[in-house]
Amino acid sequence: MAVTSTSLRTEHPEWEDAPDAVVDAAIARAQSLISATVLGDRFDDAVALKACQLLALHPQGRDMRLEKDESRTIYDGPLEALLRAAGSAYRMVPL
Repeated sequence: MAVTSTSLRTEHPEWEDAPDAVVDAAIARAQSLISATVLGDRFDDAVALKACQLLALHPQGRDMRLEKDESRTIYDGPLEALLRAAGSAYRMVPL
């Protein structure tokens, strides 16, 4: 199932008031930055988190930034963990 503005808002209702064009653009950008080959069945999860990260960094999403570091968002940790877990499979050597 592909990430849509409706599915993103269902999972992350904090973006309910964001303009459709902004949400759609964030999803499209996230899809271009995330590898479906590497993420496999977690691709949609990663796209949703990346889109939320992009939305939080958008001027209209400024309130979603963490207070202690304005370059990081509340979505960075979960996204990094997901990407790390998915990427680790490519570094494993079968015995």
